[in-house]
Amino acid sequence: MTEPLRGAMTVPPFHPNCRSVTAPYFNDEFELGTRAARDPETGKTVSVPEDMTYPEWKKVFVDKTETVDEWKAAKNGIAKSAERGIINISNAKEEIEVHIIGKLDRNIYKCITEDIVTDDVIITEERITHIKNNHPNDYEIYYRYLKNIIEQPEYILESKKPNTALILKEFKDNEKQFKTVLRLLTSTDNPEYKNSVITFMKINKTEYNRLLRNKKILYKNV
Repeated sequence: MTEPLRGAMTVPPFHPNCRSVTAPYFNDEFELGTRAARDPETGKTVSVPEDMTYPEWKKVFVDKTETVDEWKAAKNGIAKSAERGIINISNAKEEIEVHIIGKLDRNIYKCITEDIVTDDVIITEERITHIKNNHPNDYEIYYRYLKNIIEQPEYILESKKPNTALILKEFKDNEKQFKTVLRLLTSTDNPEYKNSVITFMKINKTEYNRLLRNKKILYKNV
């Protein structure tokens, strides 16, 4: 006879005939943590944002053509609305390709802030790459839903980030649910920027309902 397993089980199966499975959990609404890196000048270990790539690290810590705050601003996805814009970063010019999604209804999004200075909504190529890397195939397959999600959200939930809307939308005709994070442009931001999608993904019904239970609902249209 096989001796029974002892101690707590942390992965399936938990019991005979168990049908539980493990699944990845992505929480793109919140800022990532930090990781260790070496300062090229002092040789000491420093903390850098977890999602900073090597070219971005080199630009900030070696070439010093960009500060950490400027890198974060670009990473937050707020960018110019032109089909191809140019922004100045410490006297260096960096091209940022953006895509226009549509326009939002300020009356809907005033639940986040009434200080919204533009209706235009865009997504940067950098954010598209982020979505493709973290949620494979979601952008390619479901991008056509994004305009409708922004213009006709079903729920807007409270986010920990300022001037940021956590949007939920369910398309009942094909039983698909989506989560989108939108950063709104306010009068305290660079006036050349636009409202910008930070991330976008398809989620399952369980996650959709979990967010509704655990987050404060600021707007609903159901």
